[in-house]
Amino acid sequence: MERLKQEYRYVKRKDDDQNYIVLHQGKYSGVVFHYGRITINEEKDQAKLSFDYTVIDDNGYEKGMLETPEFKNVLGDVLVEELDEYFKEQDGHFNESND
Repeated sequence: MERLKQEYRYVKRKDDDQNYIVLHQGKYSGVVFHYGRITINEEKDQAKLSFDYTVIDDNGYEKGMLETPEFKNVLGDVLVEELDEYFKEQDGHFNESND
């Protein structure tokens, strides 16, 4: 997964303090988005990751292209990489929040 780190980065807009992610390599280069609600559910000794996302800048891609399973898998890969990094920084501990 570490290879993905080269394919995206965090950005901010001038008018707010929200962090966004921009994909800057690959098929969806230039697309800016952020995650909404993220849930991790255990099903039969496996974790299932679910998430919402909002595209902030579609970089000219048709809406339908950014709603495909392929696009969602790219966002899921980014999210998994970020979660892995977070858990490494936290020594494997997870701070649960029910916000």
